[in-house]
Amino acid sequence: MDRPIEYVTVMEVPDVIRWLHGKELLLTSLYALKDNILELKSLLYSLNDLGCAGLAVKTHRFIESIPQEVLDTANLLNFPLIELNPEVTYIDIMMPILSEILGATEADDSLAEFFQWATEWAMEGRGWGMILDGMKTWTGHPMTLETDIPLETDIPLEPLGNSLETLGNTLERVDNPQVVKSPQAADKDNPQAADNPYAALSGKQSDERLLPLPMAARRALLQAKRPLPMMRRLQGESVPCLVAPIILLGVLQGNLTCWNTSGVLRRGTVTLMERVIPLLALELLKTKTRIDVEQKYKNDFLSDVLLGHIQSQAEIADKERMYGWNLTQTHVVLVLDIDNFAHIVAEHEGEEVAIQEVKRNVLQSIVTVVRRESKQAIVAVRRDQFLVLYPYTGNQSISTATTWGRQVAARLQAGLRQKLPGVTFTMGLSRHYPGVEGLRTGYREAVQAIDLGRPVWGRDCIVLYEDLGVYRLLNEGISRPAWNAFYEETVGKLVAYDGTHETQLKDTLQAYFRQNGNLQATAESLYVHVNTLKYRLKRVEEITDCRMSESEGQFRLNLGLKIAALLHSAVSTNAVEGRMAEQYNSE
Repeated sequence: MDRPIEYVTVMEVPDVIRWLHGKELLLTSLYALKDNILELKSLLYSLNDLGCAGLAVKTHRFIESIPQEVLDTANLLNFPLIELNPEVTYIDIMMPILSEILGATEADDSLAEFFQWATEWAMEGRGWGMILDGMKTWTGHPMTLETDIPLETDIPLEPLGNSLETLGNTLERVDNPQVVKSPQAADKDNPQAADNPYAALSGKQSDERLLPLPMAARRALLQAKRPLPMMRRLQGESVPCLVAPIILLGVLQGNLTCWNTSGVLRRGTVTLMERVIPLLALELLKTKTRIDVEQKYKNDFLSDVLLGHIQSQAEIADKERMYGWNLTQTHVVLVLDIDNFAHIVAEHEGEEVAIQEVKRNVLQSIVTVVRRESKQAIVAVRRDQFLVLYPYTGNQSISTATTWGRQVAARLQAGLRQKLPGVTFTMGLSRHYPGVEGLRTGYREAVQAIDLGRPVWGRDCIVLYEDLGVYRLLNEGISRPAWNAFYEETVGKLVAYDGTHETQLKDTLQAYFRQNGNLQATAESLYVHVNTLKYRLKRVEEITDCRMSESEGQFRLNLGLKIAALLHSAVSTNAVEGRMAEQYNSE
C-alpha cells in the first residue's frame, strides 16, 4: 500500500463521497451496498479518481466476504481494498492511524525547521561539522561522512570497545564524531592510518574496525543517486544503515551513513539525508576547489624550481615557509609516468575536465601511499607526470642510497597497484642530492631514467638512474651518427637478415646474453634444441663477423644491442632538456 494517508473516516452511505478531498482511508461495513455489486464497483472507481488512500471493509456482519468481482476491480485499479477482522472496532484502527498522521505532521515541521537551520549554517560557512552534529541529534543515530577529499579538522582517536553498543557512546566522546577522513586525512601521527578511512573511529588497525563500502555498493549508490538501505560491518557484526551518495561531476566522492544502532529510524530520516546531501556536496566542492588551487600553485612553483626559472633564494625561502617544505635538505626525486595515459585520454574522448579528474584521483592515491613512507615527502604534478621528492637522511654512500630508493619505489608501486588496479606506471628514480640545484639534477635524472629505461625494461617497471649503466654513458658521450654507424655494423645486420628471411637471430642473441652465455638455459628459454641454438649463433657470427668465442666479439654484439635500445627510445639528454624547456615556454 503505497498511497499516503492524511485522513481516516467512516463511510456507511455512498453520499459521503461528495465531502472527500483525497488521501482518506475509509472504514465501512458496506451495509448500504451489500446487495449491489455494480454500485460497489462504481464506488471503487469514484474513490480511485478522488485519490483516496483505500477502503477497509469489515466482513461477516452484512456481507460474508468481499465479492471476487469487486476484488478484481480493485486489482485492476491498483486500489487498496482491505478486509477487516470483525472483532476489530473502528476506534482500534482510527486512533493509531490518527496518531501516526499527527506525528508525521510534527516530524515534517521539525524536519523543515532543521533544514532551515542547516541551510543557514552552510550559508554562514560553519561547515559540515555542525550540520552533521545536528543530524545526529535529530535522528538519534551516529552519522559518518566518508570521503576521499582530505578534510581539515582532526579527529581524536578513541577505541571502540568490544561490543556494538559502544559505537554510539564512542562517537559522542570525540569532538567531531561524525566525520571519517579518508585516506590521507586520517591520523597524521599514524602512517598506517592514512590508508584506513575508519582509523579515526577505531583508533587501531584490526579486524574490529569499520570496513569501507565494497565496490558493488559504491556502484549501486552511484546508479541510484539516493539513500539506500545497506548492511555494513562494524566490529565483526552487521549493522543496518542508510547510506546516501555524495556525487560531484558524475563521480562518487563520498557517502553519508546513518548507523541504525537502535533498530528504529525516525520518520523523515531518508528525506533529511536527501536534503542535506546537496549542502554537504557543496562543502566538499569548496574544499576540493581550495585543494586544487593550492596544488596548482605548488605544481607551478616546483616546476619553476626544477627548470631553473627561479634563482632568487629569498623567493624560494618564502615559498618553503608557506608550504612547509625544506628544499635545502637531501632529496631523491621520483617521477611517475602513466603507461597507458594516451588510452585514458581516448577513453574520455579528450574531454579536459574528465581527464583532469582522472589525474586528480591518481594524485590523491599517490599522496595516500607516499604519506605512509614519509610525511615530509613533496608530491606534485608536472604536465602528465607525477613527482615525488623524498627526503633522504641515510648513509651517503651510493650503494646504500640506491638500495633505499629501490625499496621505497617498490613499496609505492605495490601500494598503487592496490589502489589503482589496471593503471600502471613507469617510475624513474634519481640519485640523492642536497639543495635546490640537487633537485634540478635529480629531476633530469629521473626523467631520463624513464625515457631510456622504458624501451629497455618495458612498462610497469622501476628504473633507477644508477641502473642505466652503459646506457647512460652512451647517451651522454656519443653522438647519434656514431650510434647509427656502430648499430649498422653489428646488430643492424641481424635485423635486416631477420626481416628478409623471417628468422629470429636478434632475439636469439638477446636471450643468449640474458642467460649469461649458458647454452642450455638459452635453448630452454627459446624452446629450441641446443643444436638449433648453436646453428643460430654460428649464423650470427657469419653475418656480423663477430666471433662469439672472443671477448671482443661478444662486447661488440652486446654493445650493439644496447645501442639498438637507445635508438628505439629516440631520446638523449639534450632532447630531454629541450623538451622540458619547450613545455615550460608553452605554458
